[in-house]
Order: sequence, then C-alpha cells, then structure tokens
Amino acid sequence: MTGMVSKLGFEMQSCSRCGGSGNYSYCQSYGTKCFRCHGTKVCYTAKGAAAAKYYAESLKVPVETLKVGDLVQMDDFFKGVIYFAPITEIAETVQTGSSLQDGVMVPYSKTMLMITTEHAKYGQYGMGQYPGTMVRKGWGAEFKAAKQAEALAYQATLTKAGTVRKAAAKAAA
Repeated sequence: MTGMVSKLGFEMQSCSRCGGSGNYSYCQSYGTKCFRCHGTKVCYTAKGAAAAKYYAESLKVPVETLKVGDLVQMDDFFKGVIYFAPITEIAETVQTGSSLQDGVMVPYSKTMLMITTEHAKYGQYGMGQYPGTMVRKGWGAEFKAAKQAEALAYQATLTKAGTVRKAAAKAAA
C-alpha cells in the first residue's frame, strides 16, 4: 500500500518487514511488535524519510544560541521520556581531564554549557552540551509550518531512492 502520507505530509508505505501487520517474530520483552515500524504498520519511504530528516534538522539550533526562557527538547533517558521544557538557567563550565593518546596521557580542558530546565510534570533536569552541538528548540506554529512547507518542497525534488534529482541539483547550482 503506497500513496500514504504522515500527518506532516511526508510519504509513507506499509512496513516491508511485517507486511503492514505491525507484528513480526515473538520476543519475551516486546511480544510480536515489529521493530521496524514499532507496531504502527507503516514506515517512511526513502523519499519521506529524507524529507522528515530535513524537517527535523531544520528545527535545531546551535546550543550557544539558546537563551533563558526558550523551550528546548529534553531526552530523559532514565524516565524514558522526551519532552519540551523552558530553560531556567544556562551556565558555562569547564570540563577538565586527560585522555590516552599514542600511549601518553594528554590533559584537556573543554568549555561546556550546562542547561537547566524546569517542567511541571518531570521536574528539574539539566544537560551539558559542548558549543556547536545542535539541539531541538521549541518553535511557534507559524515557524514550524514554514519549515514543513520547505521540507515538502524538498521532498518534491527527491527521487524514489531519497536522493536529489539531477535536474533539481542543476537548477539549485
């Protein structure tokens, strides 16, 4: 079954691993849930996956551009959740240590930004990031709609394999 689209408009198809059933082989931890489609029965096509990745990357910013009050995506591994929370504090810290390079211990000193967030449900959480690291920022509906339109236009320039068409590449150059 092709011709399906995600809620953002990116191309999807029936999962080729489970045949669109959402189930595959049994394992004790997850039952028969298909690991390719995560039980949803559909996956992105190569073209849709490339456009979805383009969209997701367009919503990221370098960590050093964030300000107190901005929403940032937090990935709390220990609680098993991904959520957006406002930044309450940004502090610059220096990480020091040493690493073994060619049999010699070499000391290093790296600047790191410690970002603290506060969420009503998940509480206070902090993450350390090196300058230049790209993080997902929370944006307004208008900005996301513009980025979605860009990603859909990008999807239109892709081949079935998810690569940019030669004609589109020449036009861009």
